[in-house]
Amino acid sequence: MQDKTKRALLYSLLCSLTLIVFTDWDKLGSALLVLTIVLFLFMLYIAPVPKPVRPEDIISSGGKYVKLRDGRLMEYFEIGKPGDYPILFFHGGAMTGRSLYAIEGIERFAKEQRLRFISVSMPGVGLSDYKRNWSLVDYASDIAQLVETCENPIPAQQKFAVSGWSCGGNVALAVARDSALSARVEHVLAMAPSRGADDPQLGVSMRFRPAFVGMPFFSELLSWMMARNPSNFREGMKTMNNDNKDIFDPANKFAADACWADAIRCVSWSKAYGMIGHNFVDDPFGFDVSEVRQAAQGTGRVIIASGLKDEFVPPSHQKSLAKGIPGAQLVEYPENGHFHFVIHFKDLILQLLGRK
Repeated sequence: MQDKTKRALLYSLLCSLTLIVFTDWDKLGSALLVLTIVLFLFMLYIAPVPKPVRPEDIISSGGKYVKLRDGRLMEYFEIGKPGDYPILFFHGGAMTGRSLYAIEGIERFAKEQRLRFISVSMPGVGLSDYKRNWSLVDYASDIAQLVETCENPIPAQQKFAVSGWSCGGNVALAVARDSALSARVEHVLAMAPSRGADDPQLGVSMRFRPAFVGMPFFSELLSWMMARNPSNFREGMKTMNNDNKDIFDPANKFAADACWADAIRCVSWSKAYGMIGHNFVDDPFGFDVSEVRQAAQGTGRVIIASGLKDEFVPPSHQKSLAKGIPGAQLVEYPENGHFHFVIHFKDLILQLLGRK
């Protein structure tokens, strides 16, 4: 049954209950009935069921795509040339694969270092088809299909690196320990990775889970407001916490503009699904981080990067995570927060590859 039909039935039920409870049609009963109808109509207006993504939609937005075995389309962006060293990049929350373009000079950097970046949009985000209740382990399986079926597949004998920011850092770790990919993943970079639900300390995302995952209406409302009033939300972000100083500092205007444009892109196509699609952050990882063995086996490097002013994911989490991964190196930036990737990504890549 389509989500829109389920929503219509739900609100019809609420209308019926209102009539039953307030049979005398007093003022409160009438008000609740009117409110229910208004909410129903508003939900239909701001939260249509995402239309299926078409290949031409992805291509017209500057991306590429692969068709997965279950029929879903996965959007990805590519910077660099086939044949150069491949590095997969996984975006953070309320972002899409296009967020890699927030790194100023990333095209020139890729050319100079002979690197090929492949940046993927998560299910339900950007123009990647939505998948209900997906997990980190599921997504790693999607990535295994991507590297084999993208426009220029990564040769089976070639090793590559994975990198990710925020919840994308979690994805990088999941891909690095995946049974189908671990032998091919040479280096791992996780920048401010989020906590899993099995972490003993409560994360920021988990505080908001009841509203934005358990009650999708609020995700739909927030997404609709972001798309309708981008300037107001952007101004509000400036004062939310220290993390935003990394991208709202005048010196980083390029990154700020690119990140904000990508956040709007994230919620413009599928609205609430762009938010709900990240609910895997509040689930257990599904694996032990000690299974990320690249550094321990001497085949590559694992770097966990942390901004010491991070207010989304406290630096203590990054320290414990680095200790849990055999041979992992912890890199800390005292003056930066959660968005340190827009400033230090290129430097971290050079460290990861042993070129610095």
